[in-house]
Amino acid sequence: MATRAHYFQINAQEEQSMLNACSSGDIRALEQLLKKHGVQGGNNTGNLPFDQTATADGPAKLNTISLSIHTLLEKAVAARQLAVVKLILQTCPAILLTHGHGVVHTVLEAPDSDILQELCAHDHTFASFSVDHGMRSFLTDACALPPAQAVPILHILLDNNADVNDGCGPGGGALYAAIRGGQPVEIVSRILSKTKTVSGSHGILGIRRGDADIVRELFSSEATNRKLRVEECIEEAKKTEDEEIIKVV
Repeated sequence: MATRAHYFQINAQEEQSMLNACSSGDIRALEQLLKKHGVQGGNNTGNLPFDQTATADGPAKLNTISLSIHTLLEKAVAARQLAVVKLILQTCPAILLTHGHGVVHTVLEAPDSDILQELCAHDHTFASFSVDHGMRSFLTDACALPPAQAVPILHILLDNNADVNDGCGPGGGALYAAIRGGQPVEIVSRILSKTKTVSGSHGILGIRRGDADIVRELFSSEATNRKLRVEECIEEAKKTEDEEIIKVV
């Protein structure tokens, strides 16, 4: 949850100025605005949002907006402003990313490996973010991106010990997501070396994908081939009419 230090009261004009600074990369303007509202260094004293319906302090208070540091961070990530991301994280070192669904979504919408590495370095649990417990994770959602966008992001997540066993339901995990998402053999191989979630469904899915390199990687792994449904895999390989896949299986 965001803490007192991660919210502050601000008027609409200053809010827009902050958001613009995050998008444009205007470090100086953002730094000054944060400092003005008591958000600086590691000694943040940002104000907790008040209940506007309960206050009787007049129109000036009612024009005040509660702004979250997470909102600024999402804006900077969306604009791929690495320097702004660094400033926000340095200014608010206690900010947790494990509750930041919006940050995960923004990273996936605007993939940038340098920014992702900065986020993972700030919060070492971020790479294992669970979007929907057991069904979707940061890693499995990243596997659904086109490979050209996904591969740099996936390497960063795996480098930061993302949980490869979460997501895609029981027996699925990131391995299933990577095969289904059309990710290259280098990613499948990395996940395969880390996962404890290997089942016959991975072999069948790999065969149906029709990529002999993926099938070879799966079937050459000791962790995998002990759990493959051999006869079913052979029949599935024959359906492909791909001589190389049939040979591998």
